[in-house]
Amino acid sequence: MSSAPALEIVIQSPLPDVIEVLLDFNGYPAWSGLDNMTVVSRSADLAQTVIRFEISAAGLTDAVQIMVTKSDDSTLEWELVESDLLTELTGVFRLIALDSSSCAVAYELELRFKNPLFNAMKKSAEVQMAQKILNRLSERMVQI
Repeated sequence: MSSAPALEIVIQSPLPDVIEVLLDFNGYPAWSGLDNMTVVSRSADLAQTVIRFEISAAGLTDAVQIMVTKSDDSTLEWELVESDLLTELTGVFRLIALDSSSCAVAYELELRFKNPLFNAMKKSAEVQMAQKILNRLSERMVQI
């Protein structure tokens, strides 16, 4: 993930509350912009979850399946399981408590398309997608 852009935002919510929202996959359609989110499977300890969702961008729609791993109380990582348009989709949320009522959220996203022509625009797409999800997460935390 070293070539993935890392974007960061400060959210005025406690770290555990933000992690709770990030782990509530059934709630993603209400705030994330991802459509038809479904939990496919979840490990007994809830550390790994496979989710399926649809993404639409630039006139293209894809059904994507990823495995999300909660590696500790402040880190979520994911990797691509299945997609029609992508060969790679990896990412990580890293949260750092700033105090009892706020945290910094760093988000890294890396993708690679099966069609090499789309890869020329991948850096721009990664940054745009990362900015959108961080802004939407921040807005969601204000709502709750």
